[in-house]
Amino acid sequence: MTTYTFKPNASQQFVNWDDPTVWAQGVVPNSADADVVFMPTTYAGSTLTYTSFVTIKTGEMFTVRSISLDPIDYLTLNGSLTVETDFTASGNLGFNAGVLHARTIEVGGISFQGQGDVFASTVTNNTRILGASAGGSGLNINAENFTNNGTLIAASGNLNLVVSTGGFTNLSGSTLVGGAYEVDGPTTASILSINAGSVIVGDSAKITLSGGMITSFDPSAGRFVPLTSSLRSVDAAGTLAIIGAPYTFGPLDVSGTVSIAGDGYGTVGTGSLTSSQLTVEPGGQIKGYGSLSGSIINNGSITSSLQQYTLHVDGDVSGSGLLEIGPGVAGNQPGLGNSISPYYRLEASLELTGNVSQNVRYANNIGQLVLDTPSEFSGKIAPAQLGGDHILLPNMSAQSITGTSYSGTSDGGVLKINYSTGTVALDFIGNYAASSFTFSSGPQQLSSDPASTLIVIGPQNDYLFGKIEHGIGSSNTAGIYALYVGVLNRAPDLLGMEYFTGLSQNGASLTDVASTLLSSSERGSAVLSPDIFVQSLYTNILHRSADNSGLNYFKDELASGISQAAVAVQIATSPEARASLQPAFDAGVVVPDAADSGVARLYHALLVRPPDAVGLKYFEDNVHGIAPTGDITAINQGLAAVAASIYNSSEYMRYHSPGPNADYIESLYMNALGRHADLGGASYFANQLSQGISRATVAVEIANSAEAQVHLVGVVEAGAHIQG
Repeated sequence: MTTYTFKPNASQQFVNWDDPTVWAQGVVPNSADADVVFMPTTYAGSTLTYTSFVTIKTGEMFTVRSISLDPIDYLTLNGSLTVETDFTASGNLGFNAGVLHARTIEVGGISFQGQGDVFASTVTNNTRILGASAGGSGLNINAENFTNNGTLIAASGNLNLVVSTGGFTNLSGSTLVGGAYEVDGPTTASILSINAGSVIVGDSAKITLSGGMITSFDPSAGRFVPLTSSLRSVDAAGTLAIIGAPYTFGPLDVSGTVSIAGDGYGTVGTGSLTSSQLTVEPGGQIKGYGSLSGSIINNGSITSSLQQYTLHVDGDVSGSGLLEIGPGVAGNQPGLGNSISPYYRLEASLELTGNVSQNVRYANNIGQLVLDTPSEFSGKIAPAQLGGDHILLPNMSAQSITGTSYSGTSDGGVLKINYSTGTVALDFIGNYAASSFTFSSGPQQLSSDPASTLIVIGPQNDYLFGKIEHGIGSSNTAGIYALYVGVLNRAPDLLGMEYFTGLSQNGASLTDVASTLLSSSERGSAVLSPDIFVQSLYTNILHRSADNSGLNYFKDELASGISQAAVAVQIATSPEARASLQPAFDAGVVVPDAADSGVARLYHALLVRPPDAVGLKYFEDNVHGIAPTGDITAINQGLAAVAASIYNSSEYMRYHSPGPNADYIESLYMNALGRHADLGGASYFANQLSQGISRATVAVEIANSAEAQVHLVGVVEAGAHIQG
């Protein structure tokens, strides 16, 4: 055995295998005892490596014993290469009508691609194999044994895999297990074909269809079968992504995750999945935007999950599952000083066409439900408690509404909309009244488009995570709201309102609130000019320029040493400011309660679920009993008692063993923060527990940290999710 080491030349990156000067031994490797080694090379006097591109030219044939290709260099086969033993491809291997023979091939580089032929006893893919060609037949891999730990891709070229029966370790019976499989491009030119002894019926892997097709060989029929014809199940461990193209399946059972999306290149909503019978099992989910068609039995969840886009469900939907509308976002128009009316609203939208008997739940107060045939919708609608969600009824003009009514209890009721052509009845979950709904003409892209009705849903009459204030009374809520508008030019976010309301309950003044906002990073650098400072408050709060007398008055105050915070409070609490806030308070201003939210976060951190209404009420009453004035220290004491009760509950014990401290800390991080514990945090809390601090106290510290509040705000203060 002789070792041949590639000798890079920084002044000549593109070289040929048959050039003896590129080999350290001065001899071209071409014998069955040649061990070829490519090693990373750095520039002289530097730690930077440089890349070489080595080509075996068309018509050339070389034989070696083994090859170790480093991660930096590229080897391109235009000719033929035989490796008698092992080819470790940690670098980049390209095929341009080339041929590779090897005993074993281990793919570990970022590129193993092109068009050509590979013959091996064993192939292990740990990164990516890509079939790509410009008019060629793609990349053909023939192996006795094949393992895919990475991704197989056909993109603008075919990838054809032929493996001896029983040799494809990712095919268990007729189920694809582990690894990722992706087709991207025109269906006729981007085919991933797998000939391994069985058609693919089950998916316990990661499959992405983005314009191409995956096929598997049916030995009994002697032909390749498209995945859309053979696949019958997406198993619990499997995913199926439909991106930017339509795909039609036969009966399909989903226990894992199916996602639908646009093509990612500006064309939105073109992904579509049609099934002759689609069944979503408990725990299974379909999410995204685009189109979902066919007869659907949903015992899991179907979610419109992307802001600004629509998931259109076209077909009858039944079952015990849930239809969900994902969270949206909204904001205020900068520079115009109107922090009450949002100028943008990016909502996830769910459109239903067909006979649907399932309930629809909004994730937050910025979502839209479109009912193309409201007479065929018999499910119940569960908006967010905060109010602001939309329902759109196409082809039903708001101008033809002759009357509306609502009847129900605190748990729910029926909204009836009487049109000149008939009545629409919608069943709601939650505590509403007739005044909770407003009606207007829906959006029309073109004047010739059919008229529609837009229903805006107000807040529920009870908000379980705090209160909804409608009157501008003597509390500090209006002042806090106005200071946000004046100083930050926006309405207060829920966590901010919760924080400053808690401070005011414990003695903080509005001047303290103003000082904090003025020194915040969001506010930025201090405004030194008295004119600019006063004018900005007038513009933001009162929506007008300052009159001369008012401007001079507040300038004189500032010149006399009165703080900017005090001036901001004076303007924010003026009668004119209160009048400008009246529309917001008429709609209802949500004031979350720190104790209620803290209890809810403990449910998520320890039980991995939202609180039920009974449990939330019971525990929040306990915390309020310990902290009647809202004192933060007392609230945390009350929450520690709640955490202890939950930790010792039969429900917690049913799903968790006591376990080591490290596992407990990790579970709290994942549930409350949505991430793994960092080394510093894990060490800190492990030390606390070793010093005798209770697990309940640690749960409160993590679940009510600032990071947890931000992470869980969508399901606590904003989403107000309740189980049951």
